[in-house]
Amino acid sequence: MLVFNEKETEQFVVGPAGGLQLLTLSPQKAKNALAIVCHPHPLYQGTMRNKVVFTMAKAFHDLGLKTVRFNYRGVEQSEGSYGEGIGETADAMAVIAAAKAALPDHDLYLAGFSFGTFVAASACNQLPETKGLLTVAPSMEHFDFTPLTAINCPWLIAQGTEDEVISAPAVYAFAKENAQRVTLETFEGVGHFFHGHLNPLRETIKTFFEPIVNT
Repeated sequence: MLVFNEKETEQFVVGPAGGLQLLTLSPQKAKNALAIVCHPHPLYQGTMRNKVVFTMAKAFHDLGLKTVRFNYRGVEQSEGSYGEGIGETADAMAVIAAAKAALPDHDLYLAGFSFGTFVAASACNQLPETKGLLTVAPSMEHFDFTPLTAINCPWLIAQGTEDEVISAPAVYAFAKENAQRVTLETFEGVGHFFHGHLNPLRETIKTFFEPIVNT
């Protein structure tokens, strides 16, 4: 059973490809809510320790949510090998199941950065009880988000206008086509990794999710 302490705790859960390494954290005054954050591409040095992933988790922590960051299969101490996004989504579902077993009365929020946005959104599409979805710099030209039609929770997309890794215009087009269910926040002059702009990202996340968390 996962535990959530005020000091970040490394733990392992059993995933479909073996053990999955994760970090859990609880605020001092925690709400009955939980955020799970998915990291960037595992074949390009993506891990749960990525600074954008950390910033996203910190924003939810600031709002009083317990948080989980985890490593996909084959990353650091997680077992297995790269799963083309499908395997990583299965990993996320295993982590979510373990977290929900430990915290059955908690609201669920899902988040991802870059490659992790597809993982988080794919999981969200299977979990109608999800209260909110955060996708930072979603990789929409590499992964097809259009079949994910079951997402019905508040959905924030945060995107830098000078992204050098993924196609910002593809993100804008998706947000426009899905304007009824997506809120797009753009960061002028900001690249993929939000260098020098992590604090504005954190504040934007908090501003969007605070009224949802406190409803």
